[in-house]
Amino acid sequence: MAKSRGLIKNKGHFMPNGSYKNAPLTEEVEQIWFSLTDDCNMRCRYCFVPKDKNYMCTGVIEKALDLLFLSPGDNKKAILFGGEPLLDLKLVCSLTKLARKKADLLKKSFQLGVGTNCLYLTRKATNFLKKEDFQISVTLDGNRKTHDKYRITKEGEPTYDTVTKNLAKLQKEVPASRICCLLGVYHEEVENLVDNFLHVCEKIGVESINIEPIQTNHPWTKTEISRFKFNLLKIFNYILDKIEKNNFVFINSLNRALENKMKNRVNQSVFRKNLVVFPDGKITINPFLYYLDKKYIIGDVLGSIDPAKAETPFNLRKDIVDFNIIRVRDHFCNKMAEYLINKSKTDPKFSRYVGEATSRIFE
Repeated sequence: MAKSRGLIKNKGHFMPNGSYKNAPLTEEVEQIWFSLTDDCNMRCRYCFVPKDKNYMCTGVIEKALDLLFLSPGDNKKAILFGGEPLLDLKLVCSLTKLARKKADLLKKSFQLGVGTNCLYLTRKATNFLKKEDFQISVTLDGNRKTHDKYRITKEGEPTYDTVTKNLAKLQKEVPASRICCLLGVYHEEVENLVDNFLHVCEKIGVESINIEPIQTNHPWTKTEISRFKFNLLKIFNYILDKIEKNNFVFINSLNRALENKMKNRVNQSVFRKNLVVFPDGKITINPFLYYLDKKYIIGDVLGSIDPAKAETPFNLRKDIVDFNIIRVRDHFCNKMAEYLINKSKTDPKFSRYVGEATSRIFE
């Protein structure tokens, strides 16, 4: 068998190794985020990513996949994002082929996800994503007015019509369970959260939605956070009404909370699902951190990882990145998850919902 350079733990760092076999990684890496490029065909008003035409090379991809597959655990996942990853479909195909090969070799299950703005979704790309059974997350901020206010092309043109047209084509080809909408919520749009949510699930017909409060450029005020909580609870009540009617709608962060509680996952290692690899091979535990300061880089797939850095708390000014709004969302999702699990013990409809929700975790 041809050898491939893996990663083993040595004195607190992950170091190069010459074999697939017996790589003694002590930390499970279940999922890695691959930032394939900073390049993008959109210029969203709240985006923090510089639009450089840098693309991940196959050498970095292979080392990152080794980090994923050589760690303990039999269930592995790669999520591809950017920038816009589908600008280089050949790169996506190469990563997929290499990952499948490693998964088969090591007899591990493997799942792929991709985040796309759906602006450049060709027939070839759709066929490939369908064939490889990708989970496909499409960025859509709600109705035309909200979406086009923030998500525009390089030329400043609106994108709602193109995105929804391409999404409709995708919905005809791919099962609903494999499609999720990433609903960005800018602080100025918090009052429209419910309307935008309903637009995506009822007008566009998407069953899975990830509510993503925008964390950059603005600290959420107490009033905005209060309105976000109020509207999130309204959405939860809407979901409960739909469950009673056997018509399910899913929220990704709620699905994730359900899985964690069902599997009793408490105080998980940051290595498990948070590692982000960038085109130059650098690694962080959050996509924002790479662009803010080099001190937040915890390692390099071509060199080593420093676990101590990964566990070090980072303090950022809220006007740069406001992580608190994500904590608020996740807190309420945890409470909702507890309620759903208790209901599922006596109500078959809720039991079925919980079971399906935990199979629809997109990221």
